[in-house]
Amino acid sequence: MLFHVALSTGLIISALTTTTSGLLCCCDICPESNHTCETDGYCFTSTFLDKATGVISYNYRCLDKAKFFPPGRKPIVCDQRYSPPTKDFALLCCRIRNFCNDDIKPRLVEDKSHVTTTGNKCLDKQLIYPPENPILCHSAHTLNDTFVIECCKEVDLCNENLRPQLFKPKIPEGKPWLIPSGSLGTWELAMLIAGPIGMICLAFMLGVSFWSQHKKKLLSHSRFRCEPGGEDAADQPILGPSPPSLNEMIRDNQMTTSGSGSGLPLLVQRSIARQIQLVETIGKGRFGEVWRGRWRGENVAVKIFSSREERSWFREAEIYQTVMLRHDNILGFIAADNKDNGTWTQLWLITDYHANGSLFDFLNRSTIDVPGMIKMALSIATGLAHLHMEIVGTQGKLIGLVDPTIDEMRKVVCLDQIRPAIPNRWHACKDLHLVLKIMQECWYPVATARPTALRIKKTIASIILSDQAVSYPDVIS
Repeated sequence: MLFHVALSTGLIISALTTTTSGLLCCCDICPESNHTCETDGYCFTSTFLDKATGVISYNYRCLDKAKFFPPGRKPIVCDQRYSPPTKDFALLCCRIRNFCNDDIKPRLVEDKSHVTTTGNKCLDKQLIYPPENPILCHSAHTLNDTFVIECCKEVDLCNENLRPQLFKPKIPEGKPWLIPSGSLGTWELAMLIAGPIGMICLAFMLGVSFWSQHKKKLLSHSRFRCEPGGEDAADQPILGPSPPSLNEMIRDNQMTTSGSGSGLPLLVQRSIARQIQLVETIGKGRFGEVWRGRWRGENVAVKIFSSREERSWFREAEIYQTVMLRHDNILGFIAADNKDNGTWTQLWLITDYHANGSLFDFLNRSTIDVPGMIKMALSIATGLAHLHMEIVGTQGKLIGLVDPTIDEMRKVVCLDQIRPAIPNRWHACKDLHLVLKIMQECWYPVATARPTALRIKKTIASIILSDQAVSYPDVIS
């Protein structure tokens, strides 16, 4: 019986000895072994403070005998005589039991700035490495301002009078910013580096900004004296101190071309188009947009065709430049040009600008009286009479100036015979009754029965002349 008990006890002791041949420690980097490591040396816990973030972290590890320094002795890192805790790092070792490092948390030294402590200790021979010239005795760097060590072995108690001196930077008087980098923290170093770089970048940006503003001012001023009033860049004279206006240029061109009315030379048209500054959109149609532009202080109308409507633009520009269309009662043509804005090509047709817009827009927002209506009708008839003058080689080319098209008008007037409703008061007013008669004559389905534009012009002019109660100073007879 006693034999069996002794045998069982021996097996248990043997099993325990086999399973615990090494020291078990907590290990924060060993997830594969359930955060456990086994060593023949020490368990240790270290505390680390990240100065950049202020976060404190704890490390639980094993320290094997193969990593002991000096070999065969208690490691220096586990001896607080030689590896005392600091403000940002502390380490404690243990081997009293398994997982002994689970309960220890080394404490960091409190930050007490400008506090210097001196310690006098012995450096045993077994801790000297290499034996002939210990490394520890070489840490007395002349620029170290946190830790210095000085060794001696001449006489007993020779270290009693040793006073290793910490490095104290010499700050020039009146220049506190000249501090050696070794005494600065992370944020101080970052600011010291980023500050000059930021100032250089700021100075460069300011220089570029001032240069750009100066360049704009130079470009905005002409080499000729400007007239008072602060005109914009599009209004500045660029061809001479007294540049001609559009009307003067067109009049001079008509005189030199015997009044053919074919428009300005193409080079002059292109030059004008390049100097126009678009201001605002004033209308849109099926061919494109109409803008108000500025050229040397004068308002102009710019009709911009899309590239899909190149035929319409070319047709209209050709008519303006080949037919005698310069007339007081016809929209004045100035220039035609194509411009590339980098994305697509724009086709420009530049004409005189009229603040009241098109006839359709004006009638939609305004109400006119009978004298005004008759005056407007005379202006339209006068312009049509000029357009209907026979010019060699131009028959059939004027339909591009009419909106809606001739085909659409023929369908409404001749085929469908659609007529507007006539208010009764038109029959009661003499002038309106005469205008109504002209309108009805223009609606005849047979073209030869309809009056010509010249006949309409003369009839309306006679209405004005017969009405002595209204004065028309600018009537064209």
